[in-house]
Amino acid sequence: MSISVASELVKYAEGADLNEADTRFHIIDKLLQEVLGWPRMAFRLEQSTVEGYSDYHLIRPNGKIALIIEAKRTGVYFDLPKNFNSDKNFRSVKARTLLTSATLKSAMIQAQRYCSDEGCEYGAVTNGKQLILFKAFERDKSWRDLSTLVISNLAWFEDNHTEALELLGYSSVVDRYSLRSAFDRSHPDGREIFFPKEKINSFDQIINSNSLAHVIRPIVKKYFGPIDVNDPKFVQKCYVNQRAHDNSLKGIRNLIEDSITPFMESYGVSETEDSDSGGVFVNRLVKGVQKSAGSDVVVLFGGKGSGKSTFIRKVLMYKPPQFLKKHSLPIIVDLLSAPKDQSAVREHLWNSIISKLDTNQILSSEREDLIKLFSDRYEIARRQDLKGLFEDSTSYNEKLNSLIAEWKRDFRYVAGRLIKWHKSHHRGVIVAIDNTDQLENELQDYAFSLAVEVSKDFDSVVLISMREERFYASKIRGQLDAYQNSAFHISSPTAEEVFTKRIEYVLELLARNELSIDEHQKSEVDKFFRIFLSDFNRKAPQSPLNRFISSSAHGNIRLALDLFGDLVLSGYTNATEMIQATSIWNILIHQVLRPLLTPTRLFYDETRSKVPNLFQIRSMEGGSHFTGLRILKRLSVRQDPLAPSYISFAEVRSFFGEVFGSDNDFCLWIDRLLASNLIEASTRQDIFSNELDSIKITSFGQFSITELYKTFTYIELTSTDCGIREESTCNTLVRISNIEVQLINERKKLNRVHYRIEKADAFIEYLRKEEEREMEFYSLDSDYAFIPALIEAWTEEKPRVLRSAERNT
Repeated sequence: MSISVASELVKYAEGADLNEADTRFHIIDKLLQEVLGWPRMAFRLEQSTVEGYSDYHLIRPNGKIALIIEAKRTGVYFDLPKNFNSDKNFRSVKARTLLTSATLKSAMIQAQRYCSDEGCEYGAVTNGKQLILFKAFERDKSWRDLSTLVISNLAWFEDNHTEALELLGYSSVVDRYSLRSAFDRSHPDGREIFFPKEKINSFDQIINSNSLAHVIRPIVKKYFGPIDVNDPKFVQKCYVNQRAHDNSLKGIRNLIEDSITPFMESYGVSETEDSDSGGVFVNRLVKGVQKSAGSDVVVLFGGKGSGKSTFIRKVLMYKPPQFLKKHSLPIIVDLLSAPKDQSAVREHLWNSIISKLDTNQILSSEREDLIKLFSDRYEIARRQDLKGLFEDSTSYNEKLNSLIAEWKRDFRYVAGRLIKWHKSHHRGVIVAIDNTDQLENELQDYAFSLAVEVSKDFDSVVLISMREERFYASKIRGQLDAYQNSAFHISSPTAEEVFTKRIEYVLELLARNELSIDEHQKSEVDKFFRIFLSDFNRKAPQSPLNRFISSSAHGNIRLALDLFGDLVLSGYTNATEMIQATSIWNILIHQVLRPLLTPTRLFYDETRSKVPNLFQIRSMEGGSHFTGLRILKRLSVRQDPLAPSYISFAEVRSFFGEVFGSDNDFCLWIDRLLASNLIEASTRQDIFSNELDSIKITSFGQFSITELYKTFTYIELTSTDCGIREESTCNTLVRISNIEVQLINERKKLNRVHYRIEKADAFIEYLRKEEEREMEFYSLDSDYAFIPALIEAWTEEKPRVLRSAERNT
């Protein structure tokens, strides 16, 4: 699509007052041909019908009419209805609403009659500046009750060129039936969508009630992030050897844990024993070093945040087996900060390897040492390039210096000579290539090919860490089939064990005065962290904090640590109230949810949160508030909560296509559920792809449909960041939220709670009506009804919320 042509049309139409023919020639013809890609032969003009004359027939290759457009002169202004979304250039409005405008009513009725006469399902009216698309007829419905798509300004074609092409582009309409998708009957109500947050004052207002945040921020940054293997005490105290697959640690599990996927098992990948001895994995490295010749590539797989990097550093640097300690030189090449193109990645790899191979600083020492290192090429040079030159002559020295400089620039050659030097000193080399998953997909494949190259060229052991989903994507294209020698999988530790060890270590450092904290604040920090330590160790009932962080991270310990950091530093975490409590402080679910949904701001914004909005409408075409919950429900039916099975993705997709009809909505939700750890793919892919094989619900998914979506705090926070299909409800949420801003600034806590309850009531009532409408339309059974359970939970929770607010006030 030509954006420049669209821009020209916008400027031209601004001051134009044209008759129908000029409107058509100067604006609509250009819009269709030069902006939307319609060939001139694909539309006909001024077609006579029984009812009169239409202006455009847009024709499919089979001769059938795809769209009839009625053109009015630009001076005929379409009086569009004013409402919440009036300032938008593209929106959905009921046809009946538009027919209240006299100018629109005449044009739309005329165009609808043309469509009915020709049997064309879709029509449009335009004045060159505005364009209204509508469905001319539908079985069992009046066309007046159907939705229209209103483009109120030509600027939409310029600002949203991709969406414009997907809706009205030639190939979209002809090949992909885009108009059918846009007016999809599968959704019971194609009403306009309103977004409350667009009208809320101070939506980004900052919240800060945490008096200890500035004191503990350095502690969180250092001790609740990656373990520093250069700090032996940190490793000794905080590294968790026991992994989630070892059930003997806790006897039985109460959460679905991170473990090797069926796809990896089918390729013979072994689970790694993460113990002090290192087990089979370390034995594999030892055998690789012991071999006098022969390349060896060892792959370490693990999910996001499972601790691959720390595990590698612990095995190679912190506490290696005795043989590796005496007879190997470990080199870790971290690709985390590597440039993002192949040549730069290659240069980064070789530079890193060479700098760590040059343990005796030979490359920066005397020329005689370099000649010894490069002895093979030096001997050749003596017989060729240096032949006939006296060793004491200037020519000889200049030539030799030039040759040595050239040899030093040959990365592979230099690395090979240094490796040979180490082997002559009875040291094998282990090269570990880490954080490949921080690269783009193609670069991850390239990094693997570099690992193979290093291993083959230098008969060395190369260890590379990878994510399973990238291995899967490369395997199915055959890119890695010829390479893989041996592979291991590492599961993540339990969040409970991780946090218990880390908090205990922080308390130990605090007691030994090894943290930079003022003396008068030490006791406050100590008590604050002890509250969390006690909470993680609660067994009956299990701590909401432990349950939420463990389930939402689902094996991603890096995410779990980030969530904990968000919680303890959140402006909503009232540290003063916690440390001044005279009785045991048990952290409640709302004290977890609010800080984690929106750590530093008054209102929840899904784009800034690590926790998804389960009620969000993700698709303008057939989107529903309940799609995400329905997918999770489908994956949990007749499943063992502790060990759910993978279900065919094609089967689930087919079910939703047959019942609900909106594949786009389903795919958008699958993408979101994967990214948010609510479901897991058998190949660990974390984005939607047609290559998905099977999926299962995770512990976070189960927590979401059994508890999370029914919680007052979650309902109230997500309500204002939700698309709403009822303008009155949207206005109610905006009104209450704006009052809430005023009350929080006036520190009227109890009054604010009353308004938050009113907000939740309004949103729940709206959701009730939406679900009832959809249950009836889709003929769903009660298994897919979520709001009755939500209302029951809310009926029980509301009095507790009020009592707590009154007590605290």
